[in-house]
Amino acid sequence: MALGVAVWAAAQPATVADVVTLVKAGIARKHADGSMARALGKLELSDRLENRVVEELESLGAGPKTVEALVNLRDRSAGMPPANPQPAFDSPPIPNAGEQNAALNSAARAAVQYLTNLPDFICEEDVHRFEDLGNTGRWREKDLLEIKLTFFDRLENYRLVAVDHRPARAGLEALRGAHSEGEFGSILFDIFRKGSHTHFFWDHWTTLRKHPAHVFRFRILRGNSMYKITWGSSPEASDAESTTVGEHGNIYVDRESGQILRVDQVADSIPEDFPVTAASTLLDYDFVSVGGRQFLLPLHAEVRVAARRVAIRNEVTFRQYRKFNGESSITFDTPDKP
Repeated sequence: MALGVAVWAAAQPATVADVVTLVKAGIARKHADGSMARALGKLELSDRLENRVVEELESLGAGPKTVEALVNLRDRSAGMPPANPQPAFDSPPIPNAGEQNAALNSAARAAVQYLTNLPDFICEEDVHRFEDLGNTGRWREKDLLEIKLTFFDRLENYRLVAVDHRPARAGLEALRGAHSEGEFGSILFDIFRKGSHTHFFWDHWTTLRKHPAHVFRFRILRGNSMYKITWGSSPEASDAESTTVGEHGNIYVDRESGQILRVDQVADSIPEDFPVTAASTLLDYDFVSVGGRQFLLPLHAEVRVAARRVAIRNEVTFRQYRKFNGESSITFDTPDKP
């Protein structure tokens, strides 16, 4: 396998079909996650790797390092032409209009009731922040934020605990750089509230973390949106600028439960004179058991912001969920690392 990758990398760019073949073979032969990721890291693609392919390979058994390498390939190939033909994966028949509406209505009910149904809890939020100075495509790790997040009486409270494993001397409001909030319901509420007048379109089936899921495209016009971007040395600083933008993207609705498994949100209609030129959030939810009941809680988020001279990427992980009263813990079922 490594020899084949070296030949592809040296002779000509690989295709998306080559990537699918490589990863499927590695999964079948139980190759180590790290070695798979290194092999993928040597490739340059001749066509565009789509999110759907990454999702399907993850569900087939690609490990976290392999998935990270696939995401890097996806980003690097964004300007390439689409793969022709697109890789084929097993999926159910296209749902009829009634089935599409039923799935969307189920997702809307779940989103509107989301905050009401959550228990009070505490969790740890790790934010790995990366910068690309000059928008060159070369990312460097800036720092690691450790945040204590409390959800009580339907309100979120964020407290900065440490920066690069050293106790924090100030709060998040004084911190330079990007930080996001709203993962616990605000994004879902924005998409499904009546005032957003969101347009939905069924797009395709996918399999996300082994869950068959509907993928709906959505769009919210700027005048109806609650998506707000703030830019400055800190949110409270005198140089801080804010604007409300339009948005579009995808929601992933679990076929069985009707719950939303992923939101892929992209800002649009950003004013030309605003310092930020692009912004997006990819938010993954997963099911956990609390007191014998299942809850959907944030698992991972990726926030990207681009300005004229710098790009920012935050990788956010939520862990060690526990009830606010400390009586029980909430843990995610994650595969063992190879």
